[in-house]
Amino acid sequence: MLRLGPENNTETRDRELVPSLRHSCYNINWILQLNDSNKINDLICLICKQVANNPIEINCPQHASLDASLIVGEECLKQFFKSAPNSCPVQSHDNCECSKSKFAQLLISELEIMCPLQFQRDFQPHMQNIECSFEGKVKDLNNHLDNDCPLASVDCWFKPFGCDHSCLRYHLQEHLISNMKMHFDLVTKSFNVLKQTFLSLQKEVVSLQSQNKQLKFEMELKKKSNEDNLTTLKENSQKYFVYIKYIEKKKNKQRKIFAELKQLKDNKKGKQKADNNQILEKEIETEKKAEQESIQSLFCLFDSAKVIKTLNEHTEAVHSIDYSIFNQNRYICSGSCDKTIRIWDLETFKQMKKLDGHSDKVYSVKFSSYHYYNNKLPILCSASADKTIRFWDYQVNNQIRTLNGHTDSVRSIQFSSFNNGRYLCSGSWDNTVHLWDIETYSSLHVFQGHTHRVTHVEFSQLSSRSDNNKCNSFGVIGGNGYTICSGSYDNTIHIWDIEKCKKIVVLKGHKDVVRCVKYEPHGLRIDSRNTILSGSDDKTVRLWDIRDVKEVQILKGHTNYVTCVEYLPFENINTICSGSFDNTIRFWDIRINKQLYEIQGDDHDNGIYCFQFFSLQNKTKNKDILCYGSANGRIRMWG
Repeated sequence: MLRLGPENNTETRDRELVPSLRHSCYNINWILQLNDSNKINDLICLICKQVANNPIEINCPQHASLDASLIVGEECLKQFFKSAPNSCPVQSHDNCECSKSKFAQLLISELEIMCPLQFQRDFQPHMQNIECSFEGKVKDLNNHLDNDCPLASVDCWFKPFGCDHSCLRYHLQEHLISNMKMHFDLVTKSFNVLKQTFLSLQKEVVSLQSQNKQLKFEMELKKKSNEDNLTTLKENSQKYFVYIKYIEKKKNKQRKIFAELKQLKDNKKGKQKADNNQILEKEIETEKKAEQESIQSLFCLFDSAKVIKTLNEHTEAVHSIDYSIFNQNRYICSGSCDKTIRIWDLETFKQMKKLDGHSDKVYSVKFSSYHYYNNKLPILCSASADKTIRFWDYQVNNQIRTLNGHTDSVRSIQFSSFNNGRYLCSGSWDNTVHLWDIETYSSLHVFQGHTHRVTHVEFSQLSSRSDNNKCNSFGVIGGNGYTICSGSYDNTIHIWDIEKCKKIVVLKGHKDVVRCVKYEPHGLRIDSRNTILSGSDDKTVRLWDIRDVKEVQILKGHTNYVTCVEYLPFENINTICSGSFDNTIRFWDIRINKQLYEIQGDDHDNGIYCFQFFSLQNKTKNKDILCYGSANGRIRMWG
């Protein structure tokens, strides 16, 4: 603790002394210069024996018998508590109690004192040529030292401009007078710097104003363009807008072909070329007819379509929907991030069952055709982020079996298209695909090869060469060439041979996560098992040929992740659809690589996660329905 008086080091600088007076207790020798010792006896710090600065009174019950007040300086008490926390500086005990002494503070503030810097110089004879005549009260000390004392050390007034000189206040005027030119130069230099900064900022402001005008102009143009587009959309129905654009393109293509035909005829290159012309004309006619059939089929489906029902019971995103008929009743089931599975009766659009049991998000749900065809049991299967696959008897709300084998979230499940759906495949974020026999609820094989999370799995469709659904042992599953395909976060699609239990093809081309894969349904082409659809976070839908291990088509138009893809469930129509986080479902003709139609989801859907096609029977005919699940938990039926 710094003391004032003979015991202090005479080398101590004045500027170090002044701050000490604000914290340390006051030197008793200094106070006694103008005060009687009896006047300060009760104001002495118990710890340092100096006059207490910011006095604290010790109030411990253990000292209640003492008549005198027990005073310590605030800074002394802090230092004492650092070395002996919670102890008492008077007697040896814990839980010291203390408070600021307002009465002692008042007495100390009224003590008469001389300037502490002058007091210090009284012991330094070589510095007595400068004197401070201050005599006042302790309460006036700080003001004196800060503003009036000629012995206090101060900084040059021009310090903000770069002068780092400091001296006694007494010598400051001398410094200012003798260094006027230097100070003027510093001010001039600072002014020039500020001037340059101002000019630079002024140029930047002008540039920003110009950019702002340009941006306003561009925004006005864009606003006008958007208004014009909106007016056009309102004036023309979506059906005829798509149709006209499509026909215009085809007419241009036909004009080009007919021009080539005319040139061939004009050149009179013989009968062979005339025969070629006839073949070309037939091809044009066939293509035109097929395209008109595609458009007509779509218009028949969507001409008067609208949202006919919204199911609101889920509270979070719906990741999966499946459709089934049981005892002539039609149902859909849904799995959601709210950890529940719900089953809906499509006759009344009412929730029939709610299945709780998963401890985390439900990512995939499927009705089991195997249990229905073999035992007439209403069984549903679900996969969850809790790493399990569960089987439920949904009529009695009973969980009948749990499959444990995956070590991370199970994202996708699919029943086999053969053997009446006896086999189940599952894809997981543990990078694996599992194959299960649900007759015995046992694992048959684990396919390993993906280097990142598996997002979706799919069995190949029934083969035209298969003996329908004859049950075989696992050793001959896939004897007709059945495969499993899987999409992954590693941006690839893997094809797995079920019979040989190995990977046979890897399809590469997507630039981001492959979220969904789909085999072409049997019957649309000669061998549908060799064609796969996929959707990706790279915002594209792609068509693949497994035999040639290559990408056949790429469909662009979505503005966000593609979450689900499907072939339309109509014969002889080469149309697919895709759903996306961009809140749209789009329909594409894969023969001409062209979008034909678009459904815009409700503004509150926040993105399409899954969809399902099925038919509802009314009084006169079956009505085709598109059912989709959204990010906000709603299920909408469109038809």
